[in-house]
Amino acid sequence: AAEGSVDEAATRAYGKVDQFLPKRLRHRAAQLRASLETSAAAAPSVSADVLAELAEAIQRRLVVTFDYTGRDGAVTSRRAEPYRHVHHNLRWYLLARDTAKDDWRVFRLDRLTGLRTSTSTYEPRPLPAETALDYLRQGLGKDRERVVLTVEAPLADVADAFAYEDADLEALGERRTRAVLALDTWEWLLLRLAFLDAPFTVEEPAGFRAALRSFGARLTGGGGPAQPVA
Repeated sequence: AAEGSVDEAATRAYGKVDQFLPKRLRHRAAQLRASLETSAAAAPSVSADVLAELAEAIQRRLVVTFDYTGRDGAVTSRRAEPYRHVHHNLRWYLLARDTAKDDWRVFRLDRLTGLRTSTSTYEPRPLPAETALDYLRQGLGKDRERVVLTVEAPLADVADAFAYEDADLEALGERRTRAVLALDTWEWLLLRLAFLDAPFTVEEPAGFRAALRSFGARLTGGGGPAQPVA
């Protein structure tokens, strides 16, 4: 873990847990640590100090300023009212109200530098969605297609297949699951569904359904040249 990151802080804290455990459990905890290996998470590192400073600003309703690197690499200075941290799909985000734009924004914490907490306070406003996570997911999915599948497999198997997708899953029975996802293109479905090895139906959108049918025909050699999909 990178020095000063959340992962490093968690590792140090984990090593201090023993002193708070009952004596009868300390030996078992030590055995567990000795027997365990984990893989490194392929996710951007975030400073534990940044998280802690933002947490205090959120609690005390203090305005913050920082430099932010956008998708295009451009760096801009921001002044914001921080409301919530969100940890989603291995990334940390901040939901805040950008005072210059007088609008809500979501910032990735790994792109945030030069954090400074001011002494200015702000009056809280109602969140722009039911929860901060709801608002984040709306933003992540705004340029994506809503995809609805019915899969003839248990919910746990479908959850494993779509572990790194933003998916809402509903069990329709012991061996049937409804999945609602937000995807850029139909190709993202292929590998996940192949590993599931289960019958499925694409309820919507029609374009994804037609594209998968065309791809299936190409695989079996029975479809001739691929037809363009609207």
